[in-house]
Amino acid sequence: MPAGSVSVLKMSLSTPHPSTSPSPDPLPESANPEDRPSLLRLPLEIRHLIYSNLTPLDPVSYPFPQSPITSISHRSPPRSLLLTNHQLSAEVRSYYYGVAVFRFLGMAGFSVISDDISPGSVSAVRNMRKVELMILWNLTKERLRADQSTWPYFMSRWLEDIVSFLRKEATELKVLIVSVRDVGVGGKWKKKKALLEALESLRGRVKFLVGEIVVVGGEEQEVRGRLGEYLKELNGDNPHVSHLPHLPQPQPPLSSPYNMAYRPVVESRSARKSAPQGCR
Repeated sequence: MPAGSVSVLKMSLSTPHPSTSPSPDPLPESANPEDRPSLLRLPLEIRHLIYSNLTPLDPVSYPFPQSPITSISHRSPPRSLLLTNHQLSAEVRSYYYGVAVFRFLGMAGFSVISDDISPGSVSAVRNMRKVELMILWNLTKERLRADQSTWPYFMSRWLEDIVSFLRKEATELKVLIVSVRDVGVGGKWKKKKALLEALESLRGRVKFLVGEIVVVGGEEQEVRGRLGEYLKELNGDNPHVSHLPHLPQPQPPLSSPYNMAYRPVVESRSARKSAPQGCR
């Protein structure tokens, strides 16, 4: 991690929580306009257009070492902009964390939550507001007959560990997007629903949304509908569960369960190479 990037990440935000819309509330402005950078003298709408161009939808794979975060939907703000002025830095970071979706992909064979998580990753987790959990299911007939304790980690414990980690560290979290890749054929919804029970501990703390659903065997609509009903229950007073439009994501490594089950791809590293260092 480049020198100084951790200290930039650790700068705290003083803005209130945003709603589920991407535009955060503006920060209090200085009484004397001449004391503010010229960028802050522009109307808020213009500033947001500038920030949008500086943080485009350009997924970055594995942005931190030693981290459960597998990708981020938007490119991070330029570090030079974050170092310009404290008020400007806070506003840019508030905008960025209001639009960026942090993806956690359940493909690990062991727990990725440890004391060795990089400081930059922990700081990002404490500021992020939108998270996507990509859950992998593979309920084969043999697995359904076996005890759940014999199942692979990514199916038996990953979600529980990640949710526990988010409860403890993600103090700004407002939106949780639940995506599913189901590579098994068959399997009753009751069994699949049981794998989601860990989400109950976030009831009342976040708004749950249905994300991307990829299912083999023509069961996508059923899984989407069942998942939507379940998340609606978790949302409680929310009138309905919104369906998030598809966000382009970087391809996972060749060894991931998703690629092994669907098609071989070559991971593109161009996004990571071109990503600014400001919010790493």
